[in-house]
Amino acid sequence: MFTTRRHRHDRQLALTIGLVLLVATYLVFSIRAVLDPAAPGEFLSLKRLLATTAGSGLFMLAVAKAAKMTTTRWSERLMALLWVTAIGSIAIFAFRIGYDVLVDNRLEAVVARNARWVLAWLGYFGSAIGGYFAITFVKQAMHREPAAPAFDRADIAAVMVAEVADWTPAERRALIARLSRLRDYDEADPLVGCLDAPPRG
Repeated sequence: MFTTRRHRHDRQLALTIGLVLLVATYLVFSIRAVLDPAAPGEFLSLKRLLATTAGSGLFMLAVAKAAKMTTTRWSERLMALLWVTAIGSIAIFAFRIGYDVLVDNRLEAVVARNARWVLAWLGYFGSAIGGYFAITFVKQAMHREPAAPAFDRADIAAVMVAEVADWTPAERRALIARLSRLRDYDEADPLVGCLDAPPRG
């Protein structure tokens, strides 16, 4: 169960994935523009570079915001993530429209073109978000596993003795009787244990 605390934010991992997101989205959209049969575009584009850079920054802001929230519910982290993503996506959408209108003077289907671009970009953005949290959880699990306490038989016996310290003599004798009835050979599955147990001498 999750406790009321901040989720550990891996800045180095966020920066790495953010840079990968930037490079990948710029290359993918540049290649798509060049291969467009209807209206081939340029591989180098200032608008595309600024938009993908802003998207990379939005990714790092979103994961930092979600990770640093002090809450017991991951639904609240998700809502914060969605709000940051929605506001940032609208800002990128508005920037691309403004660039087309004011700089490139491309007014034909300006809203539809940029809406399709933002929706396609959000797919890569969502993959980056999922990858960040998946890697973070795996790293935390790997760090927790060696720290798990290992109890030997003496520790277990000491705990049992402490647990039954307040029991009545009759209750202790009943426990001893139950323990003495345990077989030396057993399986997790009772049926398998009965079939595979060695015969009693």
